[in-house]
Amino acid sequence: MSSLTEASLKPAVILADFGTSYTKWTLLILDSTDSCHLEPAVSESVESERPLSDGGCEWNVSKFIKRMVLAVLEANLKANKLGCVVRGICCTSTTTSIAALRRRNLVHHIPAFRWDDQRATVEAASLESLRRELRVNLWMPFSADSAPARALWLASRFPEDMTGDISLIEQIDLVSFFWTGRRVLSETVASRKWGFTETRPWPADFHAAVADLFGGHLPAMLPRHLVESATPIGRVLPSAAEIYGLSPSTQVIAAPYDTIAQVLGLGLLHEDAAAAVSLGTSMGVFSLTRDLHTVEYSVYGPIPDVPFRDQGLYYDGLRSCASAIDLVCAMALGPKGTGTVYYDRISQCLRETEPGSDGVSVVPYFNGGLRSAIGGVPVIRGFRDTKQKHLVRAVYEAIAYHIRLIIENFEGAMRSPLRRLFTGGGPSKNTEFMQIVADVTGREVRVTKYSDSGLLGCAVCAAVGLKWFESPEEASRALTAETDLFRPRLQHSQTYDDLYTQYRKELPANEDRSEE
Repeated sequence: MSSLTEASLKPAVILADFGTSYTKWTLLILDSTDSCHLEPAVSESVESERPLSDGGCEWNVSKFIKRMVLAVLEANLKANKLGCVVRGICCTSTTTSIAALRRRNLVHHIPAFRWDDQRATVEAASLESLRRELRVNLWMPFSADSAPARALWLASRFPEDMTGDISLIEQIDLVSFFWTGRRVLSETVASRKWGFTETRPWPADFHAAVADLFGGHLPAMLPRHLVESATPIGRVLPSAAEIYGLSPSTQVIAAPYDTIAQVLGLGLLHEDAAAAVSLGTSMGVFSLTRDLHTVEYSVYGPIPDVPFRDQGLYYDGLRSCASAIDLVCAMALGPKGTGTVYYDRISQCLRETEPGSDGVSVVPYFNGGLRSAIGGVPVIRGFRDTKQKHLVRAVYEAIAYHIRLIIENFEGAMRSPLRRLFTGGGPSKNTEFMQIVADVTGREVRVTKYSDSGLLGCAVCAAVGLKWFESPEEASRALTAETDLFRPRLQHSQTYDDLYTQYRKELPANEDRSEE
């Protein structure tokens, strides 16, 4: 494509989210009026990987590259049809897998796994003991899900393979390596999973002690180059541009990992005194501090340099959100079925019942998660066969109560009020539920109108990286502005104040962490 032809076309960016079970992509297009818009998102299911004999699940690098390339090809084809030229690629992905690869090519050198929470328990305990012994005040304790524990697990089981040309790579950063040939790690992953950032490295004595644990293999395992979100990583390799029909000037822009991309897409970045609530199978609640020099670290964070340097992210949540809703509603209404009839029945139940659910209450700790040691046992009180509608309302109220509980805990840790909420995800499409959240929390609730907040977060990063906007805050303000608004109703909020106080008394003793 000639430069003259390219100059006559609208610039576009390919945005993608490569989840464990899905691929989503869309285009961000810079219009002639210097405003941006996103095309509708395309979502495709992904077949689960083959389970391994030890209960793990192999991360197949070749399959990941294949679906990544297919998404870019489809998006580029759509861009051409819309009269656009692709100027950038910005993708997010999960942090649940790492792979050990040869540095000079994409050889899948030793097995890599989709990690469960138990595999590297022993290694995590060793690292955590070392942290405590040296009194290192990291913002994260080492768990079996942390990257150093996973890396130590690999190094201890495959020491002969830990040669100088081997290094670890996350799914999210395989995107940039494939297209640009540069090995970098998203700084959000480094902060959340490794416990260090570019400006906040491990203390020297702790680094040396960890190196001893790794038996000399730490240099091969430790990420070398960190990149901040919205940073241009480099242009697409000339060979890749030619093969896949991309402009040789196409830039790859760094994005945060998927959860942080969702937070950006909800609009939290440009709002003060606010929290974001991501509602899906699980629930995440987040808030930002913009001054890390004055904060005290708590069980809720902040994770430093997330989503951008010198900012910090507070976080908490529930393992069960939509999964809890589906389970309880199926108990009350029968099998879910297909189409909108089921969801219409749920909305009807919420409209026809009053705050408090006539004494029915639910504790949604069905799968454990961030706030619970309970697993698999629904806690339902006050239910009788004549109260199916009230049971439906009770599970939605329970989610809202926990949103309020987490927000109040954040306020205690941050020592400042949070006055409004930004929400997105499947359950947020239920307008009756969003009104319940506003009434229970006593806060204004804004719901994103775009179907996928993760892609919207990638759009914020891409627009800044290509200098379509001067700052992430400016891009966030422009791209996440379309929301539906729910305000608390005074009478309902007063009723819910008493109900919330009673609900907190019903929680298991180890679950109300408001005093921590």
